[in-house]
Amino acid sequence: MTESEALLRVQDIDLALMRDRRTLAHMPQAKRLQGVLEKRKALAANISKIVGIRKDADMDLEDNEKGHARLKEIVAEVQDKYASGEASYRELADLESQLVSLAKRIEKYEYKHTELMERANKAHTAEKNARALYDQLNADIDALVKSLKSDSADIEEDMTRLTAERAEVIESLSPQTLERYEAARKRFGGLAV
Repeated sequence: MTESEALLRVQDIDLALMRDRRTLAHMPQAKRLQGVLEKRKALAANISKIVGIRKDADMDLEDNEKGHARLKEIVAEVQDKYASGEASYRELADLESQLVSLAKRIEKYEYKHTELMERANKAHTAEKNARALYDQLNADIDALVKSLKSDSADIEEDMTRLTAERAEVIESLSPQTLERYEAARKRFGGLAV
C-alpha cells in the first residue's frame, strides 16, 4: 500500500470512527436513560420528604394514643375512688367534676385520633406508592442499560476493528506525513486529505 493510499484509508477509518462515536452518543436509549435517571433522582428527594411526613404522622398518632391511654388510667383511678364510697359529699362532687373534665379531654383525643389515623394512612400509602415507582424506575434503568449494551455492541465491535486497522495502516506512513495529517485532521474536523 502506497503512502497516499494509506493516508486515504486512515482518513476513511477516522471518519467511520467519528460516525460510530456520534451514533453511540445519540442512541435513543441513552437519551431515555438520562431522563429516567433524572426522574429517579427527583423521586429519591421526594421519598425523603414523604418519609419525614410519615414519621411525623406516626409520632403524632403515637402521642395521641399514649395521651388517651393515660387519661383512661386516670379515669379508672377516679372511678375507683368514687366507687369506694369513703369520700365525703364534697369530695364526691370534686370527683364527678374531674370525671366530666376527663371525659371531655378523652373525647378530644378520640376526635383527633381519627384525623391523625387518616393522615398516617395517607402518608403510608404515599410512601408505598413512591417506593413502588422508585423500584419501577430502577427496573426501567436496568432494561435500558441492557438494551443500550446490546444495541451498541456491534458498533463498539466495529470501532475496535477500525482502531486496530488504523494502527496497522499508520505504520506504513512516515512520521512527518502522520504529523501533518493529524494537524490537518484536527483543524478541518476529520477531512485532512
